Amino acid sequence: MNNLLKARNHMRYYFGCFLFIFVILFFWIYFTSKSYPNSSGFNPIDNSTAGGYDSPFVFSCSGENYNYCHKPLLDFQRNYVYAPPYNLRACVIPKSISTVMAAIICLLYDTEKFLANKKTINKEYSDYRFCGGFNEAKSIDAIKAKENSNYTDENAHLWTHTVVIREPMERFVSGFLDKCVVEKIWLNHKWTCFGCKEDVSCFLKQLD
Repeated sequence: MNNLLKARNHMRYYFGCFLFIFVILFFWIYFTSKSYPNSSGFNPIDNSTAGGYDSPFVFSCSGENYNYCHKPLLDFQRNYVYAPPYNLRACVIPKSISTVMAAIICLLYDTEKFLANKKTINKEYSDYRFCGGFNEAKSIDAIKAKENSNYTDENAHLWTHTVVIREPMERFVSGFLDKCVVEKIWLNHKWTCFGCKEDVSCFLKQLD
């Protein structure tokens, strides 16, 4: 019983943090898009372009919409997690509370099973996740293809889409220390850390 109460307290705390971050990000994006529309006059969060929907326009950087988005410096991996009971989808970026984000969405995906297995948000791991493979996908099209997602082009406007980003330099330092210094993943995967092992100067030179 005590473990269940602790799990519920953890759930409430992290879910509260998640909602707080989401609300801040949502309003920042909303007001920024209102103040700085792009040169084409297209506003990615403008209800007038949403085909008559009352909710904000759902905008994904794919297909014809790709030209409206900032181009990435590196076309890196894409990871999405989703919770159909709450119509919630999140883009998970490594080293940006990605493990906690995935755990929160996992909890919302199947709360009863998550708690029944005595799982907690702060004890999930990136390589060993309770929902690993179940509510995850590598693209929007892959989410649509999954029967357990209930996500379609027709109901996309009813979903909440979120992402958490991190200050780039802080994220780099965190990632380098975690993977190259603490975990030393290069011991098993020689190509990681650019072959520089724990040498950050060597690593940075490889980025030139």
